[in-house]
Amino acid sequence: MSNTHIEPETIEVADFTKPFYDFCRRKRVFVCVDAENSSISARKDFDSRIDFDALASELRKVCTLVDLHVFASGTDNNDIVGGPYSNLWHIHPNTPSFHHRNNNRLDTNSDLLILFKTGQLLYKKRYQVLVIASGDGTLGSALAKYAKQEFGDNLDVVTLSLAGSTSPDLDATWNKSIAANFEIGCDLFIPFDQPRVVAKPSLWKRFCSSCYNFFYA
Repeated sequence: MSNTHIEPETIEVADFTKPFYDFCRRKRVFVCVDAENSSISARKDFDSRIDFDALASELRKVCTLVDLHVFASGTDNNDIVGGPYSNLWHIHPNTPSFHHRNNNRLDTNSDLLILFKTGQLLYKKRYQVLVIASGDGTLGSALAKYAKQEFGDNLDVVTLSLAGSTSPDLDATWNKSIAANFEIGCDLFIPFDQPRVVAKPSLWKRFCSSCYNFFYA
């Protein structure tokens, strides 16, 4: 019997995330990050983490308005998946819970929190773009469908995800709720052997963030 050697699949990644920034330019944008999906996929497929702060900084330069929200399991910003995140992000930690009817399995899925909270927050301002930063087909399709039903042509729904980790259910060529698909480029990858530096927020930024979380979170 001959042995067949199967080479691992090569995932081609775009060099830059620029096309996404160009789409968001001079628009009012709401960004929803499924950190579980994005961070775990980046670690598994590319041995890297995503530089969410670089993403946030660039969007703040090009957008008329941008609200940045990250959802992930954890109890606070110090232990949340993919964190810690800088003060540029509004953090929505989802405390893991045990399913006693399923052999005490630890549930770390934040999908319900994402759907509920994003639905709430989209009504706060007149956004032009909803960015679903996830490759999860079930979550992304449900959120996109809901957003289009509620806001119609006033809101474009786009995805931002990793090559090789994006469900075909999110493909904008046939999913009519999604306007476009964008890829996280290599410019947002940080190899795990490089240290992460998170800027300490100023007192004024911490005050503004606290006010936002008090009234809207």
